[in-house]
Amino acid sequence: MSYELSFFQALKLNAGVWIMLLVSLLPIVLGIVMWRRSRSQSNRFNAGPILIFVGLIPVGISFWILFASLHTGWRLSGTTLIVKTRPQTVELPLSKTTGAWVSPSGSYGLAMRLNGTSIGQFQTGLFRLNNGKSAIVFHEGTHPWLALSQDGKLALISSPNVKTLANHVGAMVPSLSSTASTRLTSFRIAVGSLIASVLSLVLFVLLQVWLSRRYESFLPEKMTTHWCLDGQANGWMSRKNTLRIGPILAGSMGLIGAGLSVLSWMVTAIILAVQILFLILLRQVYIYNADKRGPSA
Repeated sequence: MSYELSFFQALKLNAGVWIMLLVSLLPIVLGIVMWRRSRSQSNRFNAGPILIFVGLIPVGISFWILFASLHTGWRLSGTTLIVKTRPQTVELPLSKTTGAWVSPSGSYGLAMRLNGTSIGQFQTGLFRLNNGKSAIVFHEGTHPWLALSQDGKLALISSPNVKTLANHVGAMVPSLSSTASTRLTSFRIAVGSLIASVLSLVLFVLLQVWLSRRYESFLPEKMTTHWCLDGQANGWMSRKNTLRIGPILAGSMGLIGAGLSVLSWMVTAIILAVQILFLILLRQVYIYNADKRGPSA
């Protein structure tokens, strides 16, 4: 007995993926057009690769969402129930497992996603509940919710065949054991995300400082910092102020990411992508000004 998502079920449940892919086409197509036009006119800033990179970010996120959903679910292997989510899988020996039907709007309702996917009527991963506990969750559709507990492990299942699964669980009791193990897991994930955000903050501030110092001697006193969509320059700043932008942006984004990283590891991933984008963008600005020496002061 099992219920695991196939590729086509994952596509159906994650309808937002198609919207993200359609949205990503605009910067990709615009970037290709600008890149081709700028190649034929050497005096124009080539923003095409940057736009292409921006468009590829939601493409990567879309494929990750599909990958994270694929083959998630539950299955019975002998006398063990395996609940599989990404990035976690929990195994519950049925002889030691207790369970109860719970209400999704009550104390066992989902309060916050700690790690996983949550789109409409589909949730999978590690969640904090309304009662403050944490649980591994697999929810698809509008089926009853079954809470299963064993030695500090707590899992919530709501999917087709969940009533048949309940017949294999054993005694259905209203009280569930503590969730010390899942609490510890959620704590470790939050701390790990925070540490990763702080390390990325330090790394990208240092990279921005290194980049500004590397190009400082090659840059003019008055630098081009803004362009129209057709690539023509229409904004300038002093070299001193321009070189400050990178470290300030990296530090600001890093602090925001560090503060929000405890809510979800996805925040850390998004901030990391933005930091990389800023680094590439400023490098392009420095290269452009170093080659062209900017407008005369």
